[in-house]
Amino acid sequence: TYWHRLAGEMLKVLLDPVGIEVRMEVPVVPAPPVADLILIQRKEVGESGWTQEQRLRLADGLHDLDVDQILVELKITESLNEDALMQLLVYDYLYLKTAKLKRHQLRSVIISSITSRKEFLVSHSFKPVGPVGVYECIPPCGGVVRLIFLNELVDEVRNAPLKCFASRQDEQKKAFETIKYTGLFKLSEAFGQTIVGLWRLKMKGALTSPEMEDFT
Repeated sequence: TYWHRLAGEMLKVLLDPVGIEVRMEVPVVPAPPVADLILIQRKEVGESGWTQEQRLRLADGLHDLDVDQILVELKITESLNEDALMQLLVYDYLYLKTAKLKRHQLRSVIISSITSRKEFLVSHSFKPVGPVGVYECIPPCGGVVRLIFLNELVDEVRNAPLKCFASRQDEQKKAFETIKYTGLFKLSEAFGQTIVGLWRLKMKGALTSPEMEDFT
């Protein structure tokens, strides 16, 4: 399953209407291979910071990053390890050069479905920043790596779309229920269809709803 494509498509139909562009499998070097990355950026070049409407659709750990572009690596089935951190640092460096961006214009983020052990966070100097479930570390080579654990994000509407990819089924269930009962799945037909497909894939029929069935 190409989880980064599913997450990227979900973010695309969620954020596109408010002027945020989402692209998948962005090239981090001039030639292949293409990395399993998601790029989030404002469509209108030159604007300073996210608009209030945009911030309402960006999850914790993303909406406070006032940068031109956010490079996201999504970890769904794999636990975090040193290789994953090094890989993101390489992607960050290469994309920075390929896109000809300044350091302050780009932030790189790992969004992890599986929550890492505290020993891993301590050994790599990750510290909590801001909202629950969001951590940062400063690698020796410079820059900042942000880490978001989907299982730990609070049950708010802004977090629900991404929390559908959490590893714990109870967190997935709460996310889908939030999307349903707040009417978020009615945001657009495309978003509703994406959520229904993801609902069926992740929950395996654990949840049913006549309203959701209307979209299929």
